[in-house]
Amino acid sequence: MKTVFGWMLWCFLGLSGLLLQAQTPILDSLLKNYEFANAKAYILQQENSQNNQYLQLFRLFAEKKELDSAYHYFYQIDTLSLATFQRAQYYFYEGQLKESANEEDLAFPLYQKAQQLFEKAGADKEANQLNYEFYSTINSQKQYEYPKQTYLVRFIAHAKANGYADQLATGYMEMVLQHLNRKDSVFGLVKYSTPLAFPAPTKLISGSISGKSV
Repeated sequence: MKTVFGWMLWCFLGLSGLLLQAQTPILDSLLKNYEFANAKAYILQQENSQNNQYLQLFRLFAEKKELDSAYHYFYQIDTLSLATFQRAQYYFYEGQLKESANEEDLAFPLYQKAQQLFEKAGADKEANQLNYEFYSTINSQKQYEYPKQTYLVRFIAHAKANGYADQLATGYMEMVLQHLNRKDSVFGLVKYSTPLAFPAPTKLISGSISGKSV
């Protein structure tokens, strides 16, 4: 009986995770365009599960950098009932919240957990986004000894190999900014579109996308 119940629970959590992934692009678009009021209305209308509502409202206020409101929903989330994809989101949004509070040292391990869980859920694009978050976090904290450029190069390479145009644009834009900051010619950026631009990575953090098996 317990075995049957466990199997049913596993199927339910897996299905809810897949449904959440299907809804994510719409919510992503609203938040990307700073349509926070519409995003909140969408969450309340589309999310039948109160726990999923809490998770996405946590994300919304984390993106708005309204920390008090974000933590209000954060503490109401029942993490035990979250599917793998949702748990990955949970850690990712918590990491973003820590970065907003200038607590990058706490954000870093949360991003590590998020990448591993996104990979486990088969969310390849979301997992690759964590390579950029690693780069960004390291870039803002000079005390980290990780090779930050490795993660940016990996982020671009994986985006290019899988046709993630928005991630590729983000990666190339960061390369442009690096050249401008070094007062180099922007035309030097073309070298990053060649296979030689993506050497074998060195020290890695987590997950197969970062070159380490889970």
